[in-house]
Amino acid sequence: MKTISPIYLHAAILFGLLFGQYFVLSAQSGVELKEMPYADFEANVLTPKEQPWVVDFWASWCKPCIYAMPEIKKLEGKWGPRGVRFVSLSWDQKKAAGQQAASALHMNWELVFPPDIRNTPFLDKHFKHKFIPALFVVYPNGKVKKVPLEKLDKTLAKIMG
Repeated sequence: MKTISPIYLHAAILFGLLFGQYFVLSAQSGVELKEMPYADFEANVLTPKEQPWVVDFWASWCKPCIYAMPEIKKLEGKWGPRGVRFVSLSWDQKKAAGQQAASALHMNWELVFPPDIRNTPFLDKHFKHKFIPALFVVYPNGKVKKVPLEKLDKTLAKIMG
């Protein structure tokens, strides 16, 4: 199976961002996805835990989301091995589009695909946001705080000590 070089992937994404083109690469070009059922996310995200969670709301059609993904991947590489759990929730109405984009972008952390992103009372109550990308930190005590990407590293450093 032939894979796409990360350099070509990033160049293609940049081309799409610059010229307003949207594309989805074949899932063969990426990584095996780690999916978490939405019901498991709801049941576990706010429960007390030893380590924080980073919850990222994104979509395959969202240019700023795609643009932010390399930085999120870098932070996951830094904090994931230290116990921080990264979870991305897709706003894609077609799960296959989100899966293909996540694979092509090498999103090797947990992914959640809500059954109907337009009807999610739990998310509306605990993760209030109107636009994506949107990042939240769930503290070990279950407290949820929206955090801009540029402050995520410092926020995690404070929590992790």
